[in-house]
Amino acid sequence: MQEILEFSDGTIIYLKNGKLHREGGPAIFLPGEGKLYFYEGQLHNDGAPAIYNPDDDSGYWYKHGVRIIPKEKTETLIGDIRKKFTTNSDSGNSSMKTKPKI
Repeated sequence: MQEILEFSDGTIIYLKNGKLHREGGPAIFLPGEGKLYFYEGQLHNDGAPAIYNPDDDSGYWYKHGVRIIPKEKTETLIGDIRKKFTTNSDSGNSSMKTKPKI
């Protein structure tokens, strides 16, 4: 059962079977403060942030409740890790005891 709660400050909350849920739009709309996208009770949005802050145009990406780090940030983190272990192994001070299982 779909339920829509509207408040005097303009906040709108969408529920389905008692869980935050809305397809094609935010499940929580906070006027001037942001939007939160939920699917079956979990933070989720395909192709855009699940938590969006209009003040600084920032957002946090989630898929089925799991936070997703943007590709650019992931590539930077992987590069930093590779650099650290390459530097350590070149000097003979590798901090890795065993090969990682990937």
